[in-house]
Amino acid sequence: MTRVPLLLVAACVLLVCMTLTSRAESFRYLTCNGKNVRWKSSFGLVQNLCSIPSGSSQAKAYAASIGQWRGIGGMQDAVYHYGSWSTNHCFVDLDDGWNDVALVEASSIDGSLGTTVVVRSCDRIEEVNILLANLSTQSFDNPDEAFASGACPYSPTRTGRSTFLHELGHAHGLSITSAGGPDNHTFDFTVMRPSPPVPLGGGPSAMFAQPMPDDAAGGRFLYPSSLGETNLMASAQRLTSGTIRSTAPWKTIQRCRGEAFSFHFTTANTGTKTVASDQRFFIAQSPTAHAWTGITLGTWYGATVNAEKQVHPSITTTVPCGTPKGLYWLYHQVDANNAVVESSESDNVIHNPLTIQVLDCGC
Repeated sequence: MTRVPLLLVAACVLLVCMTLTSRAESFRYLTCNGKNVRWKSSFGLVQNLCSIPSGSSQAKAYAASIGQWRGIGGMQDAVYHYGSWSTNHCFVDLDDGWNDVALVEASSIDGSLGTTVVVRSCDRIEEVNILLANLSTQSFDNPDEAFASGACPYSPTRTGRSTFLHELGHAHGLSITSAGGPDNHTFDFTVMRPSPPVPLGGGPSAMFAQPMPDDAAGGRFLYPSSLGETNLMASAQRLTSGTIRSTAPWKTIQRCRGEAFSFHFTTANTGTKTVASDQRFFIAQSPTAHAWTGITLGTWYGATVNAEKQVHPSITTTVPCGTPKGLYWLYHQVDANNAVVESSESDNVIHNPLTIQVLDCGC
């Protein structure tokens, strides 16, 4: 057993006959002797109160991440919070049978935002130790939905929540790498990307860092259940040539009434069923107007998104005649008429980084 203070981390991973594997989806996993590497039963995490105090932003991020992985419909609830070490337990013991979760100095995990030490015997995961860069490197506050995690120009260090989700994905068996082997991360529209920027969901009060369609697909593959799920979400990010970008530029454009402008939008389907819904685009004079009616720019009727996939179309619209002059934020709403019964309705509306200064001209 190796005892590690929270300023130093060493990793030792047992691997036998490992193969890197992926499917038609982008999620990745390992196999050993033809079997998927995963937990054979549920696993409990132990919170390190020395570095993740109760009530802190990192504690809230930790709890939210467990809830989000457990909240994927069609996936067995594998992870749970088992308990906590005392506040003077300021170290992590590797290979001691406990699944520790702690914050450490980034320098002790090779400068990364997080790492997960996985102990396993062939296809059976036996222990995980989840180590995240501490508050000196990243914040665990809710990031801004309009910018990918790690790419927000005025709060670039709000990566902690996405990092928790990412490392919990590893703890389940997603994108883990064999010792000395090639990197096994995916570069898709997923929280399992190797580094920021990472896509986010939206909503008036949602946890913006959340599992994307491919993450949900990977969880269901490794831990299948007989249940299904229907859920759409809006995102202000899109995937372009393997890179996460904003659906619209971060700038203010000036337009007269009746004048056109273009942008992309993202509708993600984290559920197990292909869904068609109406996509509404509107503007409002506040970045927190998710629940407002706003001024409708247009509606894309019957847009279909396949199960566990996302789409990133472009759209051109005009500023409606009669729009009062002023500064407006751009919004996208999935399932605009609430015709689809979803597992979550809180992630259906997103504001984009683009703002429009409507001038007193035009129709």
